Amino acid sequence: MIRILTRAKSYKQFVNKMLENPLFGRGAKTRLAEFLGVQGSFISLVLSGKQEFSADHSIKIAEFLKLDETETGFFMTMVQRDRAGTPKLKRYYQQQLDRTIKEQSEIKVHVQGKEVETSEQDLSLYYGSWFHAAIHMAIHSAKHRTVAALVAYTQLKESQVRESIDLLVRLGFAQFDKDTVVPIDRNFHLGKRSLALRSHHTNWRNQAVRSLDDYHVDALHYSLVLNIDSETAMKIRELLLESFRKTHILIGKAKIENVYSLCVDLFQVFG
Repeated sequence: MIRILTRAKSYKQFVNKMLENPLFGRGAKTRLAEFLGVQGSFISLVLSGKQEFSADHSIKIAEFLKLDETETGFFMTMVQRDRAGTPKLKRYYQQQLDRTIKEQSEIKVHVQGKEVETSEQDLSLYYGSWFHAAIHMAIHSAKHRTVAALVAYTQLKESQVRESIDLLVRLGFAQFDKDTVVPIDRNFHLGKRSLALRSHHTNWRNQAVRSLDDYHVDALHYSLVLNIDSETAMKIRELLLESFRKTHILIGKAKIENVYSLCVDLFQVFG
């Protein structure tokens, strides 16, 4: 629902859109009026632009619409912005909204998982070579938890495998149990400002190019250059972000079997 909120031009437009949603069924405006303890005509006056909801009304509307904590905060700020009496105050609330929209645009907001704090130096080491992340994923399979098994599975040098295992243990992603390396359920996610992000993207796009030479029937490679307007591009971006969330749900339910790579890009080529 946060996506509908962030795309709405005003809080009234959002409320109108939600009340028209089949989720709330017929007579949603009447039920909202009863919930707020006001006349139905008052709801119509507000949504037509002739009146305003108070802060008390607004927080109850958020409850009626079943908004979560983040959505409620965004909605209440929208109300304050739209009710602001001066341009300066309106800009102040708009800046708060813009900050939330920017935070929501970060992929990590849409990805569930246990995250661990780590230094930029550690991030640079982990993402500096593609095989560290690959081995990290490989050891989640019980078949690939010894040095010999990892060498056979990855076709990497033994020295590279040992280097990765040592790094994973040091970062708290794995631990030794005799001669077996066991994964620990922790992960970190790169923010857009991380210096290691460039290496991470480059590493796996290089691997994607390499996979073109090694035909696999289950591989998927898709590249498209298109000319569209900015609004459509943002809609596509939102669809991709939503698909990432659904993808991670699927990953969480999947059986541990093989290591795959998924790379997705959408960017403006010129300008």
